[in-house]
Amino acid sequence: MTASLAITGATGAVGGLVARELAAEGLPLVLPARNEAKAPELPHAVVRPADYADRKLCEDSLAGIETLFMVSGRENEKRLSEHFSFIDAAAAAGVRHVVYTSFMGAAADATFTLAREHFHTEARIKASGMGWTFLRDCLYADHHAAIAAGEMAEVSHDVERLTGRRPMSLEEVLAAPR
Repeated sequence: MTASLAITGATGAVGGLVARELAAEGLPLVLPARNEAKAPELPHAVVRPADYADRKLCEDSLAGIETLFMVSGRENEKRLSEHFSFIDAAAAAGVRHVVYTSFMGAAADATFTLAREHFHTEARIKASGMGWTFLRDCLYADHHAAIAAGEMAEVSHDVERLTGRRPMSLEEVLAAPR
């Protein structure tokens, strides 16, 4: 089978969990990874080199991909430009749909800096012409000002509505086997 689904961040907690779950279902996957040696060895998965900052490399790695699960990049001063580069590469490679791990409270005027970055990343994905799904989570420990401002008060039932299963709690995610 030819993989038409790519999962970024497979060397980390969220991307790794998604990749393992989908591989266990027998789905063929592409795992674009900055450090290929750290990528998990999974049945039906192929690891391809990728670095969000390297548009050409990412475009080549995403060739043939229809759906992309994009885990937000590591925190650094160039993260937003790296996100833009990767999104542009995905669009140029012909990706049709992006599932992006965003942040609850993502807004242009958000108190929390990372929420503003996620807003701009979402906007770039929307403008790309690709279909999109944004998974908004709040797993950061230093967002107290945003909580105090009420920016994290929204409760969504989208996971259960879409999957038919109750979403995992943070404790369940952290306790899950890796």
